[in-house]
Amino acid sequence: KSAAQQINTHLISGTRFDDLPSTDGTCYYRVTVVNAADSESALSSQAVATSDSTPPNVDIDYVPQGNFDPATGRMAPGIVEILLTLNEPLLVKPFLSVTPENGLPTPLDLVRESDLTYSSTFTISEDTPTGTAFVVFSGRDKVGNRGTEITSGATLEIDTNGPVVREIIIDPTGLIQND
Repeated sequence: KSAAQQINTHLISGTRFDDLPSTDGTCYYRVTVVNAADSESALSSQAVATSDSTPPNVDIDYVPQGNFDPATGRMAPGIVEILLTLNEPLLVKPFLSVTPENGLPTPLDLVRESDLTYSSTFTISEDTPTGTAFVVFSGRDKVGNRGTEITSGATLEIDTNGPVVREIIIDPTGLIQND
């Protein structure tokens, strides 16, 4: 703890004083009052307040239930389980959507697992466009800071194109007897 310091520079004539600390953390307040005869009262009981100007952010993990290439991260058609891990509790359920490349945004229904985790699923169908899908997050922490930062998992790679045969080489090159 640091020593107490006076935060107002002049007498306050109203019944309210707003303090906006320069750093996040817990602040402890005690006040005195001065009457018209310039007599100062004893210190009040301590009041506690928490300053929070940091917006929430999220890490997103994807667990594909269909075919998946771990080397490239590409996911084939199937269900993808999504887990959000937040850096702080939220006021209300956050918003999350997935937008496949050249596709339409799909808002996801999130389920609260704990104060810091939510889950959902996303279905990759045969009609989902192949390419990079972009994820959008929005959440408000308990003091109202709105955060949109995705610290990891901001995209997922979708591959709904099957393999394409480009060339067939027959060896031996002569006739093949087929009975």
